Amino acid sequence: MLQENSTGKYKYLLLMILFVSCNLKKTDNIVIEPFYVINRTDSSIHASFSIEPAYIYKGDNFLIHNFIRGEQTKAYIDSFVEKIREKNFPPSYVTHSYTFYEYSSTTNNEYIKLNPKDLNTDDIVYNYRFNKNGLLTFIEYKNGHIVNE
Repeated sequence: MLQENSTGKYKYLLLMILFVSCNLKKTDNIVIEPFYVINRTDSSIHASFSIEPAYIYKGDNFLIHNFIRGEQTKAYIDSFVEKIREKNFPPSYVTHSYTFYEYSSTTNNEYIKLNPKDLNTDDIVYNYRFNKNGLLTFIEYKNGHIVNE
């Protein structure tokens, strides 16, 4: 009888663990890190008007640790971009992009800082591009190729 009760307790404990693990969001383990070694800001002057100010393209890049492809992850990244993006676009900005890479042993700040030519573009997962009017484009990638939807 004692053995039967302990088995019942273990079944209850296993059911609780299963229930809790099923309810955890897949995004709970995601960590977003700035991929600062490849961030860039480019400027150019209009060729036809030498007095025109420089127009700036700004690209911010991020690494996603524990990336799992899916709608929950996409919603999490959408929310992150909405929080960090510049709402008041500086007048000289033409576009501002946010590109997300899956973190790997070769796609990280330390490795790319030492080996800048080894950037693996197959690790790109999302790119958001904004202009003064808001979202210009969103592109999702898988294995370096655009995902068709």
